[in-house]
Amino acid sequence: MLLQNNNYIIGVDGGGTKTVAALANLKGKILAKSKTGPSHFIKAGLEETILNITEVIEKVMALLTSSQKREIVSTFVGLTAIEENKEMGQKIKKLLSQQPKISGIFKGKVIVGSDQIVAFRSGTDEKEGVVLISGAGCAAHGWRGKKEAKTSGWGYFNDEGSGFWIGQEAYRAVYKDLDERGPKTLITKLVFRKLKLKNIEDLKKKVFNECYKVLKNGRFMAINIGTVVSNDGMKFIVGDFVNKCREVGFNFRKDIIWHKPRGTTKWQRGATQFSQKPYPLMFNTNINHEFILIFQKGETPNIDFSKMPKFNRPFIRETAYSVWDIKPVTSPKKDEKHVAPFPVELPRKLIQLFTCKGDTVLDPFAGSGTTNKAARELGRKSIAIELSEKYCKLIEKKIESVKFDSFDKEKIYNSSPEYELKILKEKVDKSYNDYLKIKKEYEKKLRKTSQKPLFK
Repeated sequence: MLLQNNNYIIGVDGGGTKTVAALANLKGKILAKSKTGPSHFIKAGLEETILNITEVIEKVMALLTSSQKREIVSTFVGLTAIEENKEMGQKIKKLLSQQPKISGIFKGKVIVGSDQIVAFRSGTDEKEGVVLISGAGCAAHGWRGKKEAKTSGWGYFNDEGSGFWIGQEAYRAVYKDLDERGPKTLITKLVFRKLKLKNIEDLKKKVFNECYKVLKNGRFMAINIGTVVSNDGMKFIVGDFVNKCREVGFNFRKDIIWHKPRGTTKWQRGATQFSQKPYPLMFNTNINHEFILIFQKGETPNIDFSKMPKFNRPFIRETAYSVWDIKPVTSPKKDEKHVAPFPVELPRKLIQLFTCKGDTVLDPFAGSGTTNKAARELGRKSIAIELSEKYCKLIEKKIESVKFDSFDKEKIYNSSPEYELKILKEKVDKSYNDYLKIKKEYEKKLRKTSQKPLFK
């Protein structure tokens, strides 16, 4: 044993990809090192963060005898995002003190602080200086005399200069290349080689494979997709998606038609062409439907439904048919600040039908956060994945605009006769208003002719 009676210190550097610990004496000699998984409490979660920090400290302490462990005078745990969340630092310290295997470090001084200090002290012993971090995240921190200044990235919203940001920019360039919205780039070839992909179909399959991995057994994935219109003709890619998902391991359960009621969509190029040439062989349409594909991982597990409320009859009648009439967002860029949003009613129905209260909903292409908004108001947790910094800010605002579990439960659970009468009355009123609208149009046409009205 080379260790002599001495005082010891432990340093921990925890980040988004790994956690490293080192045991040293007061002369600065490194005596032991250890490495394990991430300890970024936002990314890895608090439980895994505590487990990984505990593991690396325990491993470096294994070199010490029982008496030497009592000579650990200081332990510094430097973590990502602690600079912006001091309360979390105190919570992590408290949880670490409750870990029996490393309780010995608390006989000395224990500090849970910022990884920015770790980075600075690993480069210099000077009291003044600046450290610039560009790793999974980015930050700058400087000290001069009694003054201190710091700036950090904005996490997933805009960590410009970080490894995460570089990855985002690379994927944006690839997608623009593949969609022909941007220039051809060598990055596409390099990304495909790194991910071992041959073509864009393999990329789709990889996305679905990641969804399959994180989905609990017996649970569902829903895909909203339309028919692609191009100069080469119509492309029915629904079948391609079904095949790719089956290859991954999903079971294709059902398809639902999202019908956008007549008059709620814009008059499109196809119908215009037909109206200009209203002859046989010239037929074309306004496309006012999209598909919702439902996939399941495995089989439905045994669930005790006895404690769950039952859907009421109006909700069942509304959703039991394979065609759902839902109005689209009429002014996408104005209403949602997004080029292709869907109405909140669409994910709301899917979440109501395919999740339970308290579940976590994942939207891997979050857009403006409509799915996450619906999940929150229905009492579900949610995760949004989105490359666009602009849309990430929209998601944050949209989620903050609704209270958790605030959706009116009467609409799906109230089974009283009074409520059913209320729903029927609303349908009668709607039908009557539709009648008045059509009658008005009829009378307008009638005034231009000499015919007598057929009804009053």
